[in-house]
Amino acid sequence: DLPRRTRLSLFPLAPVHVAGTGLRWEVDEVPFDPAGKIGTSNEVTGPVTLSADRPGMLVILPRAALATTIAALRPAQSAVRAQSRRDPPPS
Repeated sequence: DLPRRTRLSLFPLAPVHVAGTGLRWEVDEVPFDPAGKIGTSNEVTGPVTLSADRPGMLVILPRAALATTIAALRPAQSAVRAQSRRDPPPS
């Protein structure tokens, strides 16, 4: 988990909607779009979860959060690799 009060910024690279928890300001209703709402700074208040409706969201964290972030992403990366090994290639 990220320490409370850690700055977490979201920057869209494409139109995207994000759902999140553990942030001071809600992001669920923000229409992120590089041609409109180009980003927001937020603050961690508890365990953070983020999900996007499509690829295209850049999450910006302080360098001090790098090890924590990598550790949190490793299980997800392993699950994606395992799933791709089980799925047959398209014909």
